[in-house]
Amino acid sequence: MARGIKTMRTRLKKIIKTSKKKKATAVKSSKTPKSSSVKSPVKRIKASPRKKAPSKTVKKPSSRKARVKKVSAKRASPTRKISVKKVAAGTSKKTIVRKKKTEAEKAKIKVLAKKKLKKIRANKPDFLEDRKYNEFLLSVVGEEGIEVAENVSLEEISDVELAEGMDLKANIIRKYLYALYETGVVTYRRHRSKTGWYTYYWKLHPERIDMALNEIAGKDINYYERELRQERENQFFTCKNREECGRVIFDHALETEFRCNKCEKKLEFTDNSNIIEGLEKELARLK
Repeated sequence: MARGIKTMRTRLKKIIKTSKKKKATAVKSSKTPKSSSVKSPVKRIKASPRKKAPSKTVKKPSSRKARVKKVSAKRASPTRKISVKKVAAGTSKKTIVRKKKTEAEKAKIKVLAKKKLKKIRANKPDFLEDRKYNEFLLSVVGEEGIEVAENVSLEEISDVELAEGMDLKANIIRKYLYALYETGVVTYRRHRSKTGWYTYYWKLHPERIDMALNEIAGKDINYYERELRQERENQFFTCKNREECGRVIFDHALETEFRCNKCEKKLEFTDNSNIIEGLEKELARLK
């Protein structure tokens, strides 16, 4: 019996040892990396990844509504182009072809213009005899411009008629008329013919000359009053090069220690009583 028990113990020990060995080998096999034969193809794929072939998109059969829309769009495309052309043609500006005037027509216009101007000159307006008005027009347009002003003073007349009747270029006539228009003594009216040509008719209003003169006089009075105030309230100093360097007031002379800021020469007091007297006379004349 004792022997039997010993043998049983030895067998159990062997079984336990073998089971322990099997467990140890199983644990080692799980921890150790996979064999090279299994791993090599995976490594190759990672090292040099192959380009993916473009996936072919399989078109799904479109619905009936989508097919109808596509067909309608295809049909509508040519009609849209045509409609755009039609709109473009409709909105385009009409090119008006103007016929050139013949020499006979030009001569006729010239004769009629001269007759009209002759009639106007026969009834010379009274306001041009006034020296004040004459001086005003001379200052604005000069001697040649006074004749233009005279021709538009009684009735409306176009700049084309003035140019033909006075034997002057139309742009010269317009230059004088615009100068008078800026002062407010001349107005114009624009007329459009059937051919789309614009004609400008001009008229001078003598009663507006007084308003223009008063406006100019008011500006001049303000200017002279300001200058007179400055001359009375300040003392002026000049150097020998008065024309080049100009005058300076006392405060500026004191800052530079009575030396000219430009030529550095000595500044001396100048009497401005003559300037004050001249400004006072000019103000009295304007008022």
